[in-house]
Amino acid sequence: MRWLLKIVKLMLVAVLLVTAVRHFDLVQDSRGTVTIVLDGMALSAAEAEAICQNEAEQDEPLSVCFFGEQTVQVTCEENGKNASVTLILAVGNPTLLAEGGTALNWMEDGCLIDQDTASSIFGTSRTSGQYLQISGAAYQVCGTFESELPVVIRNAAASDENALTQAVLKASSSDNDNLSGKAEQFLTRHSLSGTVVSIDHLTVFVGDLLLLVPLALLGRLVGTIMKEKDSRSCRKEDRSAQGGAVARKKRRMNGHTEDGIPTGNQAKGAASPEKSFAKGAASPGKSFAKGAASPGKSLSEETENSYAENLIRIGRMGLLFASAFATFWLAFHYFKIPSDMIPTRWSDFSFWDTWLEEQKKNILLLLTTPLGKIQTQLLWNCLLSLSGTLAAAFLAFL
Repeated sequence: MRWLLKIVKLMLVAVLLVTAVRHFDLVQDSRGTVTIVLDGMALSAAEAEAICQNEAEQDEPLSVCFFGEQTVQVTCEENGKNASVTLILAVGNPTLLAEGGTALNWMEDGCLIDQDTASSIFGTSRTSGQYLQISGAAYQVCGTFESELPVVIRNAAASDENALTQAVLKASSSDNDNLSGKAEQFLTRHSLSGTVVSIDHLTVFVGDLLLLVPLALLGRLVGTIMKEKDSRSCRKEDRSAQGGAVARKKRRMNGHTEDGIPTGNQAKGAASPEKSFAKGAASPGKSFAKGAASPGKSLSEETENSYAENLIRIGRMGLLFASAFATFWLAFHYFKIPSDMIPTRWSDFSFWDTWLEEQKKNILLLLTTPLGKIQTQLLWNCLLSLSGTLAAAFLAFL
């Protein structure tokens, strides 16, 4: 029963770890992006388009999408159903705002709508080709995306004057290190001012924590193996001591001292060997049968115990190698330490307090932006991944 519980616990650890990795994979696509909240200024569609074109000509350009938000009523042309949504006006690369945003690049009068709002208005989430009335103009739905809040995205037009107050940036290359610094350079390069907001450190932290589970298993297994090794050593010493005690007892029963010197009882017994032989031979069959039964049973028990111990030892070594492999695999795919998470001076003890306070402000500020409203699903996946990791690590430590 005890080993059955351990197997069930290991299965739960594996399921929780796989679940945490799957949810973190959903977060991976959004890593390497930062949001800029422009300070005291708003751009028109033409100004934002000019900045995007200028950025594309740089040696190491950033992918950019400027956006702003409005609260509007949208109406389905066919059935007349309407809903109040957050309308996001976009200029640049709309894929940085929502999955499927590429369609807006070749459909000027197109729009994207979240799946829940699409289902409530059209009766289905498959709405491509349907038309929405937005502020008196018709826009064709060219895709849907997941969002916890009702959101519609369309291209900003010339009539949307000074409506773009924020931007989202992503490095064009795979090198996303110090993206906040690159965002500051972007602001300086285009004579803009704003606050850089990023949750990339949160996703890095969640990914790094995935290593906690295999490391916990490794520590637990190594401790168990070392404890078992000490236990076997103690049992071996106990068996040696018991063997010595049995040998001394036999010598005393045979009429010898512990040093093997004959005693008077042995000499007395030797004077009448016929009597002693006759006494010992009186029931030879009974004595032999009694003596033979015990060794056979003991040998069978020792064989079974040895077989079970070998199976347990093999299982532990297999689990040890599996944990080591999982540790290296997770470290290779997910482990990362951004450069701005490392203090420039080790004596700077206020670094982590300042850093944590900054991350808290970033997350709260991002949640107030349209992009943050769309990315609530991303934060939810981060929370699920973190919960699965901590639960699996707790079970592994038990």
